[in-house]
Amino acid sequence: MTPQTGHRLWLLAQRAQRIAQMELPEPVLTAATSVLLNDLSCAMLASGPVVDKATVLVSMSGTRRRNAATPLGTRAKHDPSDAAFLGGVRTHALALDSTHYPSQAHLGSAILPALLATAEESGITGSALVSALVAGWETAALVGEAFVSGVMARGLRASAAFGGIGSATSAAVAAGLDTQGIANAIALSVNFSAGLSRTFVDGSDDWSIQLGLSAQAGVRAVQLVRAGFQGAAGTFHDDALPLLWHDDARRGDHVTAAHRLDHELEPDSCVKWRIIDTVYKWYSACNILQAPIALAVGFVPKLAADPASIKEIRCFLNPEDWAYPGICNARPQTLSGALMSAAYCVATTLTHGELDLDLLHQPHNDAQAAHLSERVRIIADPKLPPLAARLEVTLANDRTLSNTLVPTDDTFAFTWGRLSDICADRLKAAGHPPSQFGTLASTVASVTTLQEATPLIAAACL
Repeated sequence: MTPQTGHRLWLLAQRAQRIAQMELPEPVLTAATSVLLNDLSCAMLASGPVVDKATVLVSMSGTRRRNAATPLGTRAKHDPSDAAFLGGVRTHALALDSTHYPSQAHLGSAILPALLATAEESGITGSALVSALVAGWETAALVGEAFVSGVMARGLRASAAFGGIGSATSAAVAAGLDTQGIANAIALSVNFSAGLSRTFVDGSDDWSIQLGLSAQAGVRAVQLVRAGFQGAAGTFHDDALPLLWHDDARRGDHVTAAHRLDHELEPDSCVKWRIIDTVYKWYSACNILQAPIALAVGFVPKLAADPASIKEIRCFLNPEDWAYPGICNARPQTLSGALMSAAYCVATTLTHGELDLDLLHQPHNDAQAAHLSERVRIIADPKLPPLAARLEVTLANDRTLSNTLVPTDDTFAFTWGRLSDICADRLKAAGHPPSQFGTLASTVASVTTLQEATPLIAAACL
């Protein structure tokens, strides 16, 4: 591969290298450490049947090499690619992980497990680890923003499509690969970049392993490069992109999308630092449902703990949010269906006063919330921006409660202090001693002073 044969791919790799070698601005460092804090605490909190099955699966493969890695949230040792897979599953298990919303992708759950598995093996410093995280995030977010509409139109899940690109970039940088090596790793990772959003409609387990596979793809891509494999130089050429991420209905859009990359890939172009746009969640549900759930929580005191008094509920969402797979699920039977269902999440919140994670794991056992969810209508409203919601609750006496939440830049972009409090409360509620979160928070806060990644991984172990 040369700069001429793989023009866009080469420039992506060069850009990632350039970012990794920069002195990162303070807001970028804060954003990166916030991703570490939130997503490592998610890995510590991970529970449920899917996590158990993934743990058994990885354990069956054994530790096949001397330079083994530690899956996030555990103390076991496994092959780095297996460790990355389990770490990705754990980080994404409760749907509380960080999101780059413009690309609709949970990048942290893909990048961090691959990066930490590679860092544990390569022995890079904490400062280099943060730089590799940012390099991978900026690469995946840039590509994701350009192509997300085509990916989603084809029925693919953005996290699965772009997560592997981020994990491969971060792992390649952490492994010390040169520009050609990084480019090859990115190209090879695209071969693993797949996953359907249909999982949220059917309530299947696919969603729960997609980020694990994306994390694994990053480690595997680096392993392939080290073994001498080369990726397709034309991965991002105009004629290749429709085959990857665009269906017939959008033919021709790929040129416009690809060209969105070009002006940011020039060596002297400014980096937009998309990691600063990371959003976090108050509730264990889809990002789209954070506003409706928050509005439902606000209505609870006005209902006098009597959901039976509710005659009808109308939940208005932005049309693109409304159309996202799973949002209009009526009677979910599984966790994946429940955490995407606007009707069920709103009904559960109004029934129990909060979004009960245990009930989300077994929605078929909550007859009261299921009955109320049948009275919820989900309506597309073009006047609402993305992530906004309007909730109207009509009571039996025909009185209507109504409120609208339009998120600002601060609504889901938490400060370090707010995020720390939320993560600490979650771990405490799950039965973890306060000292455990204190160790994690202090280690993450001082990550750039660490001589190696091992203390960071140890702080996230149970």
